[in-house]
Amino acid sequence: MRRSVLAAALMLSAVLVTGCAGDQKPADTAPSPSANEHTQEHFEDDHRPIPSPSWEESDRSAAITAAETAMRAFARPTITQKEWWADIEPLLNQQASLDYAYVQPQSIPATKVTGPGSITDDESALVVFVDVPTDAGIYNIILNRQGAGEPWLVARFVPPESAGN
Repeated sequence: MRRSVLAAALMLSAVLVTGCAGDQKPADTAPSPSANEHTQEHFEDDHRPIPSPSWEESDRSAAITAAETAMRAFARPTITQKEWWADIEPLLNQQASLDYAYVQPQSIPATKVTGPGSITDDESALVVFVDVPTDAGIYNIILNRQGAGEPWLVARFVPPESAGN
């Protein structure tokens, strides 16, 4: 009797498994036309050349303002590293964020900006060098941007040669 019940249960399981499988067709792997068109448009958008920005007076003003703002945030040796980083990090490009993440503000010789910044090199409309005078000497701030209309971000604070000596 036990064998009959076991055989019946196995038979029923086999029928159920076979019945569930049915006539399944392989999944259609070809993308639908709308998906293919979207992919093509996306691909074309990603590979179009980005127009090179040109220098406008507003670009120069924005670069100088960005350099002065960044230097004011940078030259604060009396605050905590946490406060300093919260203020300076949004003004930095990705690489500078890595480079300056562990700077201790107490090690920065400048304490204030003492005059207006001035552009010293603007050969590229994507990279600019701005001199910013401080009480420790003139810092050269290197900024870059990704394209026209994008914000200027600090790539490097270059201290005066006499700073910290």
